[in-house]
Amino acid sequence: MKKTIVIFSAAVSLAAVAAPEAEYPIACWTYMRFEEQTRPHETIVKDWKELGITHPLMPVTSARTDKAAVRRMLDLCRDAGLKAIMCDERVDNPAVMRHLVKDGNPEAYRAGVRSALADWGSHPACAGFYIYDEPDSNIVDSVISAARICREEDASKIWYINLLPWYDW
Repeated sequence: MKKTIVIFSAAVSLAAVAAPEAEYPIACWTYMRFEEQTRPHETIVKDWKELGITHPLMPVTSARTDKAAVRRMLDLCRDAGLKAIMCDERVDNPAVMRHLVKDGNPEAYRAGVRSALADWGSHPACAGFYIYDEPDSNIVDSVISAARICREEDASKIWYINLLPWYDW
């Protein structure tokens, strides 16, 4: 029986135990918007590879992001053997808060998920999408609803929710 070692820290997070193709799926956080990157994509992907990152969190994208530029970066990930987790505003924190927490409109959220999947989901380097970061008890039901919608739209993808740290709040 294959054993999986799970290592968590403030800087590195396990992408998902649901990534069986990698023995040790390791993710990294990228907080900047895709348009704000100042380093060449080749350098960023090379650094990820050299650091042992297998499932990097991509810079933040949206419907307005230059799709060709993102695909070129995904091509670099594919060529390096990396499986990217897309961080897209149509799926992640802002969309969950706007459509599910504030408006209670799951169909608007679903439309955003479908749009993001149409843009990035078919790329071979796209392992999945980031949904939410550390939901607290006030919104956990909405985040779980988001995860259900995402799985309904494409069960083959990793739909990542960061539950670390999970406190009793």
